[in-house]
Amino acid sequence: MRRPFPHSATRIERGCIVSTRSGLGIVVRRRGKRAVLVRIVKGPLPRHRADIHPSWLGTLRMKLRHGDVVRCVPSVMNVHRLHPMRATAPVTLMQRIDKAVARELAIRQDEDASRQRPGGPAIPHHRYG
Repeated sequence: MRRPFPHSATRIERGCIVSTRSGLGIVVRRRGKRAVLVRIVKGPLPRHRADIHPSWLGTLRMKLRHGDVVRCVPSVMNVHRLHPMRATAPVTLMQRIDKAVARELAIRQDEDASRQRPGGPAIPHHRYG
C-alpha cells in the first residue's frame, strides 16, 4: 500500500494539482481535512457541458497534454487520500474554474427543482409552437 507524503496535508491548497485513485484533479477549496476537487479528463472525448480547456501556457505549466480538459463538476475528498503533484494551476484558470463550477451547480439545482415540480419544467409556448 502506498503511503502519502508525510507533509502532503500541509502542501495541499487551492490550485494544487493532486493525484487521486481515479486520476488527476485540481483543488478548488480546502476546509480542514476535506478538499473540493475538479477532475482533469484526458483526451478530447466525451464532452461535457462543464468542460473547460486550459490555455496552452496553462497546459505546459500543469504538465498536461493538448486536448486534456478540466471537468468543473465538484467533488469532496479527504485530504489524506490526495497526493500532491509538482504543478499548480494558473490564477486565470482558477478564476475560470470558479465560474464554471458556480454555473454547473446552478444548472444542477435548476434540474433538481424541475424534477420535483409536478408536470416538469415550464416550457414557453412560443418555442414549440
